[in-house]
Amino acid sequence: KGSDKEWDFLWKMYYDSSMDEKQTIASALTCTREPRLLQRFLRYILNNSVILSEQVLKLITKVAATETGHKIVWTFLTENCLILNERHGNQLLYAFIDAAGSFANTDFQIQEGFLNNTLQEQQRRVATERLERAKTANIYRGELITKVTEWLKKNTDN
Repeated sequence: KGSDKEWDFLWKMYYDSSMDEKQTIASALTCTREPRLLQRFLRYILNNSVILSEQVLKLITKVAATETGHKIVWTFLTENCLILNERHGNQLLYAFIDAAGSFANTDFQIQEGFLNNTLQEQQRRVATERLERAKTANIYRGELITKVTEWLKKNTDN
């Protein structure tokens, strides 16, 4: 799970490590399920002297791909939209949508969570397309899971 003690230990290791080790350790820091630790990590990302700029996209995407992290990342992106967009362009927003799209199952979530006033017209258009693809994939995944579950019920002893 990654408590404060373990996370702080890894954070110290990150500072004391070589460039090659930093990538692995930073990636491990994103694995905690503790919201406050994820929020702290995302705040560190804003400081270019702490987290390497070329790692930001990958690390935010890793946090966003988790059930706990996608909401935290969305808040982080909307609160820091201008600075992040200036540093990383639209790629960060699109990577987030691709990573967290599996959690946006309804039109309401899509409209409430992603298509708000912080997006420009072009960003809204691309975001809508990506979310619609994610929604379609989620529907397909759900249908496939239902078919497999029915087959298992029919073809197993239990």
